[in-house]
Amino acid sequence: MLLVAAGVVALICAGLWWWSRRSGTRQTAISAARPEWSLHEVWADESLQASLAQHGVGEPGMRASGGTRLTLAWSTSGVALWRGNRRSPYEVVALPWSAVAAVTGGVGYAASSARPAVVVQTVSGVELVVVPAARATGGLLPAGGTQVEQLVTKLQEARDQGLA
Repeated sequence: MLLVAAGVVALICAGLWWWSRRSGTRQTAISAARPEWSLHEVWADESLQASLAQHGVGEPGMRASGGTRLTLAWSTSGVALWRGNRRSPYEVVALPWSAVAAVTGGVGYAASSARPAVVVQTVSGVELVVVPAARATGGLLPAGGTQVEQLVTKLQEARDQGLA
């Protein structure tokens, strides 16, 4: 019985390790496509699919309760959200900084309770809300308030440089 329990624990650990590593391999592919861009793993807020639709982007297959894994990418050119696996990542939405009114901190719901989130407010009035992972490369834990503030600051600095 002890051997079976140890085997189950080992399988769970292996599954969690594999699941958390998927984002890192997607980041490798995105980095090849956008070498000068910074990346951070995020989860979609429950409002993101509707917000993308308001922005004119249809993205089927996102969880209604939030929690869909994405990669937030940014540079002095703009900000983007990517989805997919390491073999076929794709850009869900890309915005030049001229299309972004503000980047702020907020609250997001990614298949759980309220978490600190990044809010990208577009010039057209759409809010794209994502909940960052604690580590830029992903993982199972969401970022804390201080980490989200630091990420918002990085995005604001890139926006300021891009608009200068």
